[in-house]
Amino acid sequence: GGMNVRRVEDLRAWQLTYKFKLAVYRLLRESRIAHDRDLRIQIRKSAASAVSQIEEGFARFYPKDNGRMVVAARASFKECLGHHRDAVDLEYITEDALAEKEALARPALREIAGYLDYLQSEEAERNARRIKEKRIERRRRRSKIKDSDEEPRTENAEGEPGNPEPETGTGES
Repeated sequence: GGMNVRRVEDLRAWQLTYKFKLAVYRLLRESRIAHDRDLRIQIRKSAASAVSQIEEGFARFYPKDNGRMVVAARASFKECLGHHRDAVDLEYITEDALAEKEALARPALREIAGYLDYLQSEEAERNARRIKEKRIERRRRRSKIKDSDEEPRTENAEGEPGNPEPETGTGES
């Protein structure tokens, strides 16, 4: 499958949602929305949630759990667009500004929909099962090595005992 992504930042759905969030933040600073505390907070929260829910989903092991978070991200995204419509109705922003945001939202929502299709697929389930089996196998081999080891090991060369992927997240602080 085409979903061999190591980090959430590599996901197109995340990238485009993040880009949308930054554009929203810019609009909040530069428009009359800035003076409406309640609307400003609602818009900022929904834009930020869309991004953080994709991140939180990515951290879940099971595709169905991830999928539920991505569904929530899509809802936050649409909520954010709804608040933009409200900003037009309140004459804080123009129809053009809304159209600009909608144009930015379209490819992001398309990516989110595709990502969701994948997460809800048989393929995603199969991949998750395969990864889990590999993990269990690795742990079994590891404990066999430990049992046959006479000397106490002072250092764990394989990362944390509970860390399924010792090679990820290195070189970043």
